[in-house]
Amino acid sequence: MTSMEVDSRVAVSWPTFVEAEPVMSALVRSRLDAAEHHVLATLRSDGTPRVNGTNVVFHEGDLLIGCMPRTRRADDLRRDPRCALHTAPDLPTLPEGDARLDCIANQLSVERTKLVFQRLAADSGVHQDGEPLDGDLFELRIRSASVVQVDAEQLTVTAWTPGRGLRVLPTG
Repeated sequence: MTSMEVDSRVAVSWPTFVEAEPVMSALVRSRLDAAEHHVLATLRSDGTPRVNGTNVVFHEGDLLIGCMPRTRRADDLRRDPRCALHTAPDLPTLPEGDARLDCIANQLSVERTKLVFQRLAADSGVHQDGEPLDGDLFELRIRSASVVQVDAEQLTVTAWTPGRGLRVLPTG
């Protein structure tokens, strides 16, 4: 598959995912809400993966991630917006499974970033040393979502894409 084929895959907003697949998106959201930190994979300029911890926030329906000022992962996303988000394995067993999102990250404008930071600070009272929050924000648009669950020692992988819809994938 060429990079043009990869980049041509449809990426939809979080609200579109919710509308198309409310049960699956609710499960993914519950996994995202279950822990503060998750794992984000980006691509370095040489094509190798970079893996970082990240936080997510839902703001006005959009799924957003933030990057502190001048971080390499923000540089990665500006250069190549393809990324993957994996919910944190926060428990020894994951009764609801774990979720994975294949995404395209779209950087928010400076104006919208300031507005989001202002609203988040007002809602939570969070400031860094009395200074307003700073950094880059990216909206994650969904190319695919999957949930991996283990039930009675049986692995189940449920996947969704905008083009193919929901399906349970065979395992083993």
